[in-house]
Amino acid sequence: MEIKQGNRFIEGLFLLYFLMLPFVFFKEVADPFLLARHFFTNVFLTLILLCIAFKKIPFGFALTSSGYFFLGLVVIGLISFSNSAIISNSHYILSKNLTFFTYFMAVTGLVYNEIISIRKLKTYLIYFSLVSLTVTLFALLNKTINGQNLFRQVDLISGTFANKNLLSSLLFCTLPFYFIGLSFEKRLKIICVSAIILTAFVLIILRTRTVLIASTVFLLLVFYYQLRQQKTKQFRLRLFAFGTLILAAICAGWLFIGKS
Repeated sequence: MEIKQGNRFIEGLFLLYFLMLPFVFFKEVADPFLLARHFFTNVFLTLILLCIAFKKIPFGFALTSSGYFFLGLVVIGLISFSNSAIISNSHYILSKNLTFFTYFMAVTGLVYNEIISIRKLKTYLIYFSLVSLTVTLFALLNKTINGQNLFRQVDLISGTFANKNLLSSLLFCTLPFYFIGLSFEKRLKIICVSAIILTAFVLIILRTRTVLIASTVFLLLVFYYQLRQQKTKQFRLRLFAFGTLILAAICAGWLFIGKS
């Protein structure tokens, strides 16, 4: 259920979390990116729960079918200990699954209890997506300024996300948020359209096969759904032209893989 107003302090914490997340990393550890963000997310969740407790905000968990899925991951992580060759890896996987479960339950509970607005949560996710895209574009710009070919040695491009494959996966996961933003006010709508085009461009540059396939399937489904929803012929033609352009660019990037 979407609401007009949530708890401003908690919404501010979410905004700060999403804006800072792309920049969090520790140079001193073996995994400076994923482990750092895992730790940062747990700190954030602790702050949220402490805020709810000290401010005495009415709160209750809502265990949905998706919640049972994440709980299942935790149970599988516990079972894996009995047949694990490397116990430390099992500890890490269990910790990660517990973080997923806790994060999902916390966000679901905050939305269910009307503590945070769904609209603002969507907006903050779009901000996170834009920050991640901007970091990637700066990495591409720096590569070009240093005299390197934009389409070669793409393994060196990672932004702040460890490697190009993880970066490609993240950028792909941001696409739905941009399409959600198309239903918002005009200024954010223009930003989201620009972000969709730039994200497609970056994915073509990075050329991660599975992500290109997933992006093509996702865009085909989105455009098919939108064409069925729209009644006017003129809008359908514009949407078809835009979709064809984006898909043609992705296919061109796919074909370019074999030559690089």
